[in-house]
Amino acid sequence: MIFYRILLFSAIATLLVILYFFVVGLGDGSVSSRNGSLWFALLAVASASVGGGIWLHNLGHAGWAKVVLSILAIPGWIALLYILLVVTSKSRWN
Repeated sequence: MIFYRILLFSAIATLLVILYFFVVGLGDGSVSSRNGSLWFALLAVASASVGGGIWLHNLGHAGWAKVVLSILAIPGWIALLYILLVVTSKSRWN
């Protein structure tokens, strides 16, 4: 149950980051009709991952819920570890 909640929190946090970049992109014009289908696919997969994980958990399929939530949570962890590496390392990245 604790691992499910960790995965759920991580997936929701990743979804919120994606939504933030989408809204900011709408504001500055970088999200347009040219790349709208890519954004739609990204938002659909991210939302389906979170919604499907919650739905499967409510049906009693905790194992499958964890697998579905991992689709979004694990890339979020990898991105977070990369950002922490860049911030904490004193090396020059140019």
